[in-house]
Amino acid sequence: MAADDHAILVGISRYADAAVFPELRGPFNDVALVRHWLTSPDGGGLDPANVTTILSPRRLAPDVEPDDVPPVTEDFKRAFKRVVRDAEGRVTRRDARLYLYFSGHGFCERKSLNPQGALYAANATRDFPENIYGTFYALSARDKALFSEIVLVMDCCRDAEVNRSPDIPPINEAGVGAATTVKLLCIYAAPKGGKAQERPIAERGGKVFGLLTHALCKALTEAVPDAGNHISATALRDHLLGTWKEVCGAEAAPAPEVVLPTTAEDLLLRSGNAGVECRFVLADHPGAPVALELTDGALRPVARCELRRPPETSTVRRGSAEPRPLAFDGERFALDLQPGFYRYALSGALARQALFAVESAGGDDVRL
Repeated sequence: MAADDHAILVGISRYADAAVFPELRGPFNDVALVRHWLTSPDGGGLDPANVTTILSPRRLAPDVEPDDVPPVTEDFKRAFKRVVRDAEGRVTRRDARLYLYFSGHGFCERKSLNPQGALYAANATRDFPENIYGTFYALSARDKALFSEIVLVMDCCRDAEVNRSPDIPPINEAGVGAATTVKLLCIYAAPKGGKAQERPIAERGGKVFGLLTHALCKALTEAVPDAGNHISATALRDHLLGTWKEVCGAEAAPAPEVVLPTTAEDLLLRSGNAGVECRFVLADHPGAPVALELTDGALRPVARCELRRPPETSTVRRGSAEPRPLAFDGERFALDLQPGFYRYALSGALARQALFAVESAGGDDVRL
C-alpha cells in the first residue's frame, strides 16, 4: 500500500497578526520529524515524492501584505486537490493511505458536538480568522472513499470559540457507499478547549517540538507492536495516553484526544520496536523442510518459518506480510521478538512443541 500513500504536512510558525498569534518555534522541527518517519522504510515507507510540505518561510519579505503572509488556506487547498486528482484532473480513489498533519495555532467550534479542529492560516488576524479545517478535509476524503485509510494529526490548540467557525471548503459533500469501509484515525493534541504545547525536548537535542508530535513519533518508535511488526491504532492510543505523564514530566499538559476508526478492522502503523534478537538452534533437521509456528503468551500467531537446508532458502512470515528470506545455516537462525513468553510448534518429522521466554537483555539460545 505504501507505494501509493500520500501525505500533506503543514507547519505554520509565523502569522500576520503576531499579537494574536505569537511566533512558534516547533512547527519546522515537527514537520521534519514527521516527514522523517513517513519516508523511513521502518516507518511509513512513503515515496518522498508523495510527501507535500507546506511551511512558513524562514524570513518574511519586508513589504508583504498581511493578507499575503504564507502559507494561506489556498496553499493547502491546491495541495489537497493535487493529491486527490489523477493526471487528467479527475478525482480518483486509491487503495492507499492519506496522512494529513498540521502544526501551528488552532481552534475548534464550541457548539460542535463532534471532535474537530482547524489550523489558523498564516494570514489569519483577529477580525479575519482564515483557517484550514483539517477535520473537514479528512471527513470529506473518507465520505468519498478517496483513500482506504486516512490518518489526521492536528498538533495545535483547540480553543473552543463562540464567534469563530472553521472555514468549510467548497467540496461536493455527496458521499459513497464505500465510505463505511474507510479507516479514519484522528489524533488531536488537546481535548476540546485545550491548549497544545511546544517545548525543548532533551532527547531530541534540546530542539523545540510540539509535545504531541514528539510523543507520537516516540510511540511509533518504542510501542510494542500488537500485529506482527505493526501497532494498531487502539494500541497506539493506549500507549500515548499511558505514557503521557512520563512524556510531560514535571510540567503537566492536557492529554491528546484520539478518535479511533469505526471499522471492524483496526488501522495499523509500522512500529519501530523490533524487539530483541532471539537465537534458535535446531540440531536434528531431518533434511526435508520443517515448519515452525510461534505464538505469544496470549496464543496469538507471531511468526511462521519454513526451515530448509542450504542451499535452499528458508523463509519467515509475520502476520499478513509476504514471506521473507530467513538466514538459516541448517542449524541456527535468529528472530527479533518482544520480551515475554512464547510457544513454538514444529511440524512434520519433528512434531513437538514447548514454551520458552525471551528476556529484555537477550538470553540463552532456544533449543528446538
